[in-house]
Amino acid sequence: MKGSSRHRRHFDGSRLITIISVAMVLLVMGITVILGIGTHQAGRLVRSNVGFVAVVNPSFGQKSLDSVRTALNNAPYVSEITTRTAEEVLKRWEELMGPEELIDINPFLPEYDVTVKPEWAKPDSLRKIAAELDRISCVDHIQLQADIAAEINHSVSSVFLLLLMVGIALLIISVVLISNTVKLQIHSQRFIIHTQQYVGATARYIVAPYVRRAALNGLLAAIIAAAALTALVFYAGAIDPVVPHIISGWAVAVTVAFIVIVGVVLCALTAHIAAMKYIHRSYDEIFN
Repeated sequence: MKGSSRHRRHFDGSRLITIISVAMVLLVMGITVILGIGTHQAGRLVRSNVGFVAVVNPSFGQKSLDSVRTALNNAPYVSEITTRTAEEVLKRWEELMGPEELIDINPFLPEYDVTVKPEWAKPDSLRKIAAELDRISCVDHIQLQADIAAEINHSVSSVFLLLLMVGIALLIISVVLISNTVKLQIHSQRFIIHTQQYVGATARYIVAPYVRRAALNGLLAAIIAAAALTALVFYAGAIDPVVPHIISGWAVAVTVAFIVIVGVVLCALTAHIAAMKYIHRSYDEIFN
């Protein structure tokens, strides 16, 4: 009885350690996923403020200027248009740089400050737009924000690549951890397994309890990780009001569902592979 009680305590302790270890891995994996979603959303928010300024020459007449405005209103890439007269442009310049007493005349021209939709905030797309607008006679020149768009896209791609590498590393760690845990459990019950094989039990019958136990462990670990992740997101949102705009409730729900699915499927699948591989060993390999 003492031996059985000691074995049960050892098994429960081993199972608890496994659940906590998998929960920590799933938590970091969930943080990686939600950071990826947040990075995408943050990049989209930043790109939503990227665009160009179309400077027009009023000497062509109001009708020509209105044609530019009409073309921009009908363009599929436009998100928002701000029209500024030459006086408004000068006023903004003086607010930014200070009043210039030496200027007797207004050197600035009217302009259309255009913000493009996020999917158009790419250097190639912006250059294509500028080339089309340059064909309009009253357009003096186009001030592009192509460098900003390129920097944003490069930064988002770099972050995604880093998060992908972290995710792959965590996946490998999870597989190794679960596999080793299942192998230890099977090894501790190798006499029972050999007896089951001796009386004709199939491999599926022997492996099934380990797979169910691993799936349950994965579910418990996922619940712990999901609760911790949700608490972290709400805490971050309480500290910084920008966080809810970047990481929405939808993003948290998707990440939690991802954690639960990965936790259960990964644990069950890894346990099945490890158990099948172990029980197909020879008698000498099992007991030596």
